[in-house]
Amino acid sequence: MNVTFIGGDRRMAVVASLLAERTSVRTYGLPSGSPCPVSSLFSALCGADVLVFPLPVTRDGIHPLMSAAEPEACPSFAQIFSRAEEEALLLGGAIPAALQEQAAREGLVFADYYTGETLLLRNAHATAEAALAMAISGLPCTLCDCPVAIVGYGRIARALLPLLHACRADITVLARSDTARAEANAAGCKVYPILSDAPLSFPKGIRAVFYTVPAPLLCRDALRSLAHGTLVLDLAGGALDNVAAEEYGILHPNALSLPGRFSPESAGQYLFDEILTLIATKRGVHL
Repeated sequence: MNVTFIGGDRRMAVVASLLAERTSVRTYGLPSGSPCPVSSLFSALCGADVLVFPLPVTRDGIHPLMSAAEPEACPSFAQIFSRAEEEALLLGGAIPAALQEQAAREGLVFADYYTGETLLLRNAHATAEAALAMAISGLPCTLCDCPVAIVGYGRIARALLPLLHACRADITVLARSDTARAEANAAGCKVYPILSDAPLSFPKGIRAVFYTVPAPLLCRDALRSLAHGTLVLDLAGGALDNVAAEEYGILHPNALSLPGRFSPESAGQYLFDEILTLIATKRGVHL
């Protein structure tokens, strides 16, 4: 079986290395040092039985995330779909529905490997560990007794709680549902509501915000309720008003794709396990 990797960060390079021990692999647009690199899209696609795209598969909905390709060499999904082998299986993480529909119109199966609960939980823990490291390095104070806020109460928030408790942080969870707030309170946190008819607001004195909600709530009005120098880690991606953050002196380092940046070896192993399972499920091939 021929497997081609198109785009991705260091964790995808780990997946490619692990898979290269079992089958034929090519990589295009991955970080330097990735195994079996090819320099052209034609070489990447020719004869490929499986195409593996990154997590997330795209940021703009048009191109896969590429680490190593020159801008002019970054292909669009339309180009890839039109040139892929007819029977090729496409795999990607967090695929927008529009991309899956576009692939289907070309007669291609585009399956999402980022749906299994095991992988989602593993990735949440890797994200939480990295977020904690960023908070420790980004704050001028210790986390002990430091007022911090977690927005949302999903997998990443639940993975963050024991880490922040171990640091003896003063944790407030902002959540919309009564159930989530009750669970967070039972876990030893203060709670604060997210109102559906008003901008997100924070309690006074918060020094760091861990934002985990896949909705753009970090608008200008929300950031106005934070003090100058507050650290905001947007772990959900794309929710932060960067212009307002700069204006109000909010610290907002890039907090996207943290597992790929902080723990690529572990994160790559998690993806490798899921991708092997999906290939076996979709193609009946056990690598």
